[in-house]
Amino acid sequence: MTWKRNAHLLYIFLIFLPFFNDGYFELILIFLLGTLPLLFQNLKLYHPLKKLKKTKYFFLIASLLYIFFQYKGLRNIEGASLFLATLFVLKLWEEESKRDTFLFLLIGLLFMVSKFLIHQTPFFLIYLIIISFLFLIITSFTSMDNSLLKDDKEMKRHRIKEIRNLFIASLPLSILLFIFFPRIHLHLPFGGQKIPIAQTGFSQGITPGDFESLISSKDEVFKVHFNGPTPGYNKLYWRGVILSFTDGFSWKKTSGPLKKSTFKRKHKLFEYKLEYKNIEESPVFTLAWPIINKHSPGRLKRKNGETFSLRPRRNKALKFSATSYDVSFKNISSDDMSTYLQLPPKIGIKTKRLATRLKGATTQETIFNIVDYYKKNNFLFDLSPGRYQKENQLEEFLFERKRGYCEHFASSMAILLRLNKIPTRLVGGFMGGTYNAYGKYYTVRNEDAHAWPEVWIDKTWRNADPTPSLAPTRISLGADAYFLNFFLKDSPIVPGLILRRAQSLWRQLELQFDFIYYKFSHFFSQYNFSNQNSFLKPFFNLFPSIITINKLHFLTLMVIIFIFLSVGFLTISSLSLESSQNKLEAYFNKLCKKLKQKPKKGEGPLAFKERLEKGGVLNEQTVSLIDFYISAKYSPSSVNHAGIKIFINKINNLRI
Repeated sequence: MTWKRNAHLLYIFLIFLPFFNDGYFELILIFLLGTLPLLFQNLKLYHPLKKLKKTKYFFLIASLLYIFFQYKGLRNIEGASLFLATLFVLKLWEEESKRDTFLFLLIGLLFMVSKFLIHQTPFFLIYLIIISFLFLIITSFTSMDNSLLKDDKEMKRHRIKEIRNLFIASLPLSILLFIFFPRIHLHLPFGGQKIPIAQTGFSQGITPGDFESLISSKDEVFKVHFNGPTPGYNKLYWRGVILSFTDGFSWKKTSGPLKKSTFKRKHKLFEYKLEYKNIEESPVFTLAWPIINKHSPGRLKRKNGETFSLRPRRNKALKFSATSYDVSFKNISSDDMSTYLQLPPKIGIKTKRLATRLKGATTQETIFNIVDYYKKNNFLFDLSPGRYQKENQLEEFLFERKRGYCEHFASSMAILLRLNKIPTRLVGGFMGGTYNAYGKYYTVRNEDAHAWPEVWIDKTWRNADPTPSLAPTRISLGADAYFLNFFLKDSPIVPGLILRRAQSLWRQLELQFDFIYYKFSHFFSQYNFSNQNSFLKPFFNLFPSIITINKLHFLTLMVIIFIFLSVGFLTISSLSLESSQNKLEAYFNKLCKKLKQKPKKGEGPLAFKERLEKGGVLNEQTVSLIDFYISAKYSPSSVNHAGIKIFINKINNLRI
């Protein structure tokens, strides 16, 4: 296998690397189908390329059918990028000429650009820049003569230096174009249907045990900025879905028409803004009883219990601003009462007896008795309780295993309350978050996932979360501190350890980096015309007499002038270089005539020189002339016009 084949395998590996863990199996499958046959060939197990050329059309048709069935066509970025990935692999299979190589490299770069339109993050941008540099390196060396690549190390260094200088020079130009190029939304017809991804795990329902995989992830879900007063940490209950139907342990949404909450807003409590990260369709997580003031483009749906869902338009991450209120409710209807008292017929007799025993004189007393029962009977708050397998999972939890996470306690508590004729529903969402003092925002991650009962008490819905009593660290200090406390088994050193970790230099650097990354990412992804106008206001103020009404036209004119000057400069430079190269070739041919020798077909200048040296045709002067020609041809920046003039004069004056 040649160095080119190795380089191309490295290139395709680096192209697919960021997507091996993004939840899509298609790209992994395409990568394996594309590279394994070539690896087998390298190991000399068999030579599959001829057979692959016959099956490429079948692979292409199968890929297109999958894209049309799964993504509903190529009119969306996801489907188009998958199609580019298919072409990328197929071009590797049939790579024979330099033209095939260039197409292979170019399609790979286009695939990365298409994925960048989906994952618009600073890290992905940096990775794309690295891939672009690798693209230039491989493209440049592919065009060079094989004999030069094999033997002339100095030539390789010069070529890499040229590419590096060109690449470094292009970065500030790219930044200037990004800043000044008018941010025009063209309303192109490339939306297409998308495949919803329930990344938060709350879209359909909650089964005890669901959170085990969710809380093990530190992936960010959203950031929250408060405008004005901020609730205490133990009040940060982010409601996402209301689940009213239970089968005896699991919970899901009720089917049927929307049940509007009948309440009256009394006064405003908190204003806040949420910005989601990489979620296509999701519940809108809010504090209780909100009004959605403004949201990103998309379809907002009102759900039961004053919750919402929003499907963003195209590939824009969800964001919205909301205001939460203190409210007073009217009595719930008889239909609602039956909904929030629903129970399956399979509730066991032991559970019913326990509910009767825990019934108090008031709703608050019943809640207290249930929590007290958990505490006195050695129930354990466990991060990984596993799945409950018996037919009656509720009784397995209440009377046998007695271990679970928040959803186990919330589910069992809600059922015990309903058995006592207390209207109850389950809420899925998040609790708390990590506060960043530098950016003054909370970051809520998957590990903050939480479930709790909401109970009808004194003509209002109130939280009845057993977690503060059973795992107080989880509510007062957050998920991260609770996990540490859990693994250290409530050791007395935990409070001091949590405090030292929060104040450590590494933790402060982590928070600062998160803030800087967030600001850069926010600036990069939200740089629309309005933000561009604000950012360039000092620049516009330099031209008050020129800029009167339409700043968009002014920016467009500036960019056109800049592009025109840049293209003109590059054209003049290219013509000058072409003229020098033409002279170089003409006088090299003149040198060959004086030597009465000429390169054979397919023979590079380095191999030509070696052949003449072995034949004793060259002397010290002619060797230096051919060496200069090789350097000037394959690394133009290594020589100047004066050197070319000396080269020409020496050939003119050469006597053999």
